[in-house]
Amino acid sequence: MSSARALRPALAEAGILANKIAGSRDFSKQIMDAAQQSKPDAVRRLIVSAGIRKNVQITYNPDGVTIDLAEQGCCKVSLSMRWR
Repeated sequence: MSSARALRPALAEAGILANKIAGSRDFSKQIMDAAQQSKPDAVRRLIVSAGIRKNVQITYNPDGVTIDLAEQGCCKVSLSMRWR
């Protein structure tokens, strides 16, 4: 129960980020372009600009991106999206 309670803020931020990516073609293209050009600092800057404050870990490959939003020492929410 305590882990589930602690996960709520990360879930809220995951929703904010998903809404931003889904609602802005320009924003989603910027993330995809920066990731495909191997510019992790640019990807992180874009994610933070969406209002994300959690500990963020970003991994990407030619197929897509995975964004992990972590609660310290507890749990994390992962968003995995394929490029299209």
